[in-house]
Amino acid sequence: MIARLLAAIDSFSKREKILFYVCASIFFVAAIVLALYVYFFQTEIRPDHGGIFSEGIVGQPSAINPVVSTFNEVDRDIIELTFASVLDLAQSHEMNETGTRWTVTLKDGLFWSDGEPISSEDIIFTVNLIQNREIASPLASSWKGVNVEDLGDGKIVFVLSSPYSYFQDTLESFMPIPEHIFSKVTASNFRLSRFNLEPVTSGPYKFKGIRQDRDGFISEYILVRNDVYFGPEPFIKEFHFKFFRRFKDAVASFNRKLITGLAGFDSESTSDIKVKHELYELNVPRYYGVFFNLAANDLLKDKKIREALVLATNKNAINEGVFGGYASEINGPILPYIEGYAGELYKNERLNRSGAIALLEEGGWKLNADGVREKDGNLLDFNLIVPQIDFLVESAKLLAQQWLDIGVELQLIILPANDISNEIIKTRDYEMILFGNILRGNSDIFSFWHSSQRFYPGLNLSLYENSVVDNNLETSRSNLDKKKQLDALLVVQREILNDRPADFLFSPPYFYALSTAVKGFSESTLKFSSKRLEDAEFWYLQEKRVLR
Repeated sequence: MIARLLAAIDSFSKREKILFYVCASIFFVAAIVLALYVYFFQTEIRPDHGGIFSEGIVGQPSAINPVVSTFNEVDRDIIELTFASVLDLAQSHEMNETGTRWTVTLKDGLFWSDGEPISSEDIIFTVNLIQNREIASPLASSWKGVNVEDLGDGKIVFVLSSPYSYFQDTLESFMPIPEHIFSKVTASNFRLSRFNLEPVTSGPYKFKGIRQDRDGFISEYILVRNDVYFGPEPFIKEFHFKFFRRFKDAVASFNRKLITGLAGFDSESTSDIKVKHELYELNVPRYYGVFFNLAANDLLKDKKIREALVLATNKNAINEGVFGGYASEINGPILPYIEGYAGELYKNERLNRSGAIALLEEGGWKLNADGVREKDGNLLDFNLIVPQIDFLVESAKLLAQQWLDIGVELQLIILPANDISNEIIKTRDYEMILFGNILRGNSDIFSFWHSSQRFYPGLNLSLYENSVVDNNLETSRSNLDKKKQLDALLVVQREILNDRPADFLFSPPYFYALSTAVKGFSESTLKFSSKRLEDAEFWYLQEKRVLR
């Protein structure tokens, strides 16, 4: 065929050959232009399946179980990818007029990652576990007085003893666990079960494996796509968490392109990232403060002492010195961007060192030769428990110097974060503790400040008691009238500001860095730091062109 074509061309006259080559050139150029037109204007780039995402984070997983894991951020991160909330599993949900009955109807064809069906029995079983005192679930206060009934055909009704204005949020964060796995585990062994690290899951990813160093340090936690997940198939095939002992090691790994994402690092580390990346500064509803244990030391029962400590705290110096000015200074238990925040209450809150000294002088506390205040043979010194986290240790050191400037000595007791969560918080064995409260994206602060939450698993770290606060916290939860909710929260904030059960310090942003190869991340205000992974099934590393 080609030989004949060449022979025919050879038979052309010179003019015919020129005309032929011109026409052929026009044809080929037109074909190329048409192909480029189709490629660029009749096709589009879409995400493609495949690839491995590796996220670097400082910490260790302890229990990938939504019933017991609320303190450990690493646990919550992995849970976000492996467990679905009851509302994700539902095809519909509705509340009755009084707000006391919530009916949830599950989707058809739901399965756990081991192939067993997800049913209403799993939901009821999980609620009963949370309410079981032997389990000591941190979620217990949100489920107190809630009964669950199976109506059949995948319908479950949650019956509340009284209206709870935040129950929608409770359902959104409620992640059932499999009855067929944990019904065989006794309450005393619940936290020891291997399924807490090798979970059977309902979310977009499932457990594949763990890598450990010889000393037991978990270096990597590996997830793969859950092939029976009810939602869309995640684009990324595998999701790896790589754990580091120090932030600088995680940053170094990111710079060497050994990991694709870097989570929860401090502000100083932002300048240490050298490779091309996207940096996200995310708002997370959490704050840190020094909580005064009003039951551990009689001196802390003196409001003037607590007031003096708060007035002597230079929050701006801590923010600049530790966070480079990135953090928000906090004055109360509700964050400024959460509904119910009463900003007008805090307009006069500022550093007042002379006022702090005056309060201590009025109380009869005099400086001794060592520069520490003394009265009736008692020294004004306290122990402060601090998690072994860089920015908290640095903050505590600055705070200790600020308080020493007014004659109050602070001894820092620095402990591993897990030890504090698992031991110190449980026993309330501290005079003061520098710790963080994580809100749920709403103004429900009952578990942090109601007197019923003074002991574990409650989170009232100051062991604070105030009947006015109790009554108004209950009102804010039970009243569906928005104005009455906000009025009650105003009273709560005013009382806490007046009583000074804690020295509120700062709310740092959550820094998150991603390789430019990662697409699909959506930046927003997060209810928890783990919610950065909420839409991870829509992230992608690979692309393809398809016809429009």
